[in-house]
Amino acid sequence: MTKQLMIYSKDLKKDLTLKEIVYPRLGIKTADWQNYEYQLAWSFRGMANAVRVPANENQWIKSNQGAITLSPPLVKEVIELDADREEFGKNSVASVSINFASVLAGERKIVRSVVLRADDKNATSKIIIYHDKGAPVVYQATWYSKENGTAAQDLKQLNGSYIFMLPPTSDKFTK
Repeated sequence: MTKQLMIYSKDLKKDLTLKEIVYPRLGIKTADWQNYEYQLAWSFRGMANAVRVPANENQWIKSNQGAITLSPPLVKEVIELDADREEFGKNSVASVSINFASVLAGERKIVRSVVLRADDKNATSKIIIYHDKGAPVVYQATWYSKENGTAAQDLKQLNGSYIFMLPPTSDKFTK
């Protein structure tokens, strides 16, 4: 027997999170009739291709469990960004743009961009980044000074969930 279930975002909004398949025993006398195989294909907004589990469409997951718990095949990172706004003023820095990149659905890409401004009310910001399991997250900051131009810092790998942003020295800026 072959059956396909689809769970749409509109189902989740209506709290319809349980779907069932009933399949026949077909005269099998042992518990083997409870064995089945399945695949998952996740479709994410903004992504052209579905994320498959297993990744190879010819492979299947074997099970005999009465239920399958579904969780997206992505890692969620909560990152806190902090910056000393006094230091922004000392270097005439207007803002810093931070691009975060990783692998998402097998594709290397910028997964989030954030701008911190000298006149932001809050010194800290929390952001969420999604990426493939096992994929590193890297980030790069570009500083914008009213008087000195821009300064792009080297790419850094994210280690932890807290980043303190400190402007580079004035000699690092170019007009």
